[in-house]
Amino acid sequence: MPEDLPPLAKPLNGEERRAVDALAVRYGQAEIEENGPVAFIGSGANLNDATRNGVSRAAEVTGLSYDEILNRATIAGSIEISRLPGVVRVTFLCPTPILERIGIAHLVTQQYGRPWPQTACPTVTRDFDNVTRRDPVLQ
Repeated sequence: MPEDLPPLAKPLNGEERRAVDALAVRYGQAEIEENGPVAFIGSGANLNDATRNGVSRAAEVTGLSYDEILNRATIAGSIEISRLPGVVRVTFLCPTPILERIGIAHLVTQQYGRPWPQTACPTVTRDFDNVTRRDPVLQ
């Protein structure tokens, strides 16, 4: 449910998307990434180990670098401490092509709807099928 997501990881609604489009036009941004929320659980002997575990799991599944997962969780998501000691939830907005590649885009769409309403501003069409942790663009 959208209300279960951390505030920064909630998909944009129509009004927010229109505001993003207006800023994109104002500052010459040609493309806006289409994405959806995804969460990974990390566990370990302490919070640092749990965080490393959760971020590593997200990187392994998505093919994004460890540092990009940290960045996305900081900017458009969260790393939340669970009620259980040594457990965290790593949540972030993941590019839709990656969600499609790992086979969960339909679940994200079913749970949260389309990432946002279609607008005049095009979305990023980068091919994430060949992304690896060594991709220099992502490091």
